Amino acid sequence: MKTIIIRDYTVWKVASSRQTAINIITKENINFYQDQIIFDFQNIEVASHSFVDELIGPYIEEIWEIPKNIKFKNCNEYVKDQIKFVITDRIKNPVCV
Repeated sequence: MKTIIIRDYTVWKVASSRQTAINIITKENINFYQDQIIFDFQNIEVASHSFVDELIGPYIEEIWEIPKNIKFKNCNEYVKDQIKFVITDRIKNPVCV
């Protein structure tokens, strides 16, 4: 199980850029198809739609379901809402068909 502390990649308590998500995936060498992953949002007050979408959106779109190998920890209500929106949107409205 790989735990990724989102706060380690942010300057403030905000995860807002697509580039931050790309950096996390690259630096942590995440393999969404093999790794069991926990994204820990402790001390993150805001996670933007674009950040969450870049972090997990492409993977969700490829598997067309809620990923069982990804968990989210220490999410406030705002972060939970962003995650739920991205998952629902990517399953219902895929970018590529």
